Amino acid sequence: MTEFIIQRMARFREAVHGRLYIHGEYVCDTLERAAQCLPAGSYSLLQYRRDWHPQKVGVGQLIRFVASDGCYALQCGEIAIGEWKYLGFLIHSRDIFDTLQERVRRLTSRHQVITVIIREDGDGDFFCIVNRLLDYKSWQFVVFFLILHHVIRHNGSTVTESYQNNRNQKERRKMKYLLFSDIHGCLPALERALDFYEAQKCDMMCIMGDIINYGPRNRIPEGIDPKGIVERLNGLADQIIAVRGNCDAEVDQMLLDFPIMETYALLVDGGKRYLLTHGHIYNKENMPKGPYDAIIYGHSHLWELSHSDRAICNTGSITFPKGGNPPTIATLEDGKFTMYNLDTLEVMATMEV
Repeated sequence: MTEFIIQRMARFREAVHGRLYIHGEYVCDTLERAAQCLPAGSYSLLQYRRDWHPQKVGVGQLIRFVASDGCYALQCGEIAIGEWKYLGFLIHSRDIFDTLQERVRRLTSRHQVITVIIREDGDGDFFCIVNRLLDYKSWQFVVFFLILHHVIRHNGSTVTESYQNNRNQKERRKMKYLLFSDIHGCLPALERALDFYEAQKCDMMCIMGDIINYGPRNRIPEGIDPKGIVERLNGLADQIIAVRGNCDAEVDQMLLDFPIMETYALLVDGGKRYLLTHGHIYNKENMPKGPYDAIIYGHSHLWELSHSDRAICNTGSITFPKGGNPPTIATLEDGKFTMYNLDTLEVMATMEV
């Protein structure tokens, strides 16, 4: 005797989903119309026949296996077979029907008695239940969820680690600023400063005024080239903070792509605040009131690093240094000022804020 076991897995409002097992082996999914399904029990195969419209394998007077994609046309005793797609529907029903029909034909040709047993969910022997749990479809779901769980854990860990690494890198990454003043239209002096800017891999440059105009109190510098100054600085406009010097005018602003007409700017870095100004209004003799830790300026063409109530950085001039000093520039990194000789690039002094 051969047993065809239909194990009903789930009952919905319109459909009953089950699985067909032969000798404990999963064969296919089954689908019954909820309003027309048979009671659980055993049924004997009385005859075998094939009808193409609809395609059926006759099992007794009550059960017929049908090739159908849905449950809504099923009559009492008709059980559709195929591969479960979603609620109330099957796929590959025709192919699975033909395969089962051939299997029934071989069994009946050997005078095998076929018994169809319908079981409700929760019934059945241990072997059938184990097969229900371990059939390939269940494994597909198990493997899918295991992979999904692994991906979520791995990606979540990766994202967290990546975020933490990026955060740590940002915390470790210190901005480096180039500070200089009083170009006065001298292109060769500016070119040396920009070469230093590139070599030191600075992030931004802060120019403390007197950019284009050489100034009526100064001699005309060698290499004066206002147009060249404008072209070079406009090419780096998104990396520049600048303030107005006493020799800067509105016509200069019309040529430059970055703002230069403010008396001061406040730079905040590493929790410290730096007041940038030219020096003709605010300087160490006239310190403005406000929440800042250091003042950075030029104007006098005399470099200086010193402390009073606040840190003082005078960057000197890259074109017209005074007091026997060389042309100077400075850097600011992690709260530390470093003054350089622009001609030799030697460090002249350092100061912590």
